[in-house]
Amino acid sequence: MPYLVNACRKNVRLSNYTTSRVGGSADSLLIIHSSQELEDAVQRLWTLQVPFNIIGSGSNVLASDAGLRGTVLINRAHTVKIDVHTTPPSVWAESGANLQRNGATGGLARF
Repeated sequence: MPYLVNACRKNVRLSNYTTSRVGGSADSLLIIHSSQELEDAVQRLWTLQVPFNIIGSGSNVLASDAGLRGTVLINRAHTVKIDVHTTPPSVWAESGANLQRNGATGGLARF
C-alpha cells in the first residue's frame, strides 16, 4: 500500500475535479485507478478513522467553498470486461466505469 501514501496529495482544490468548477480544498486527495486501489484506500482510511468521500467524474457534485475535511477519493477505476461466450453474456465493470459514454456494451445489443 505504499502507493497510497505516495499518491496522496494535501490541500487540493476540489474545483479542479468538478464540472461546475467550484469547491474549496480537501484536506487530502487520492486518485484511484482500480477496484483494488479503492478497496485498499477505503480499508486503510476506515482503520485510521479518517473521514472520506468518494466522487466519480465530478458531475452532479457541488463542493463547498469551505472545502471538505478528510480525504476525497477520485474514482477513476473504469475497467470493463465483456464475455459474450457465456449464456447469458456478462459484463463486469469497475465502479468508476461509464458504460454509456464508452459504448462498452454496444456489442451486446444483439443479445
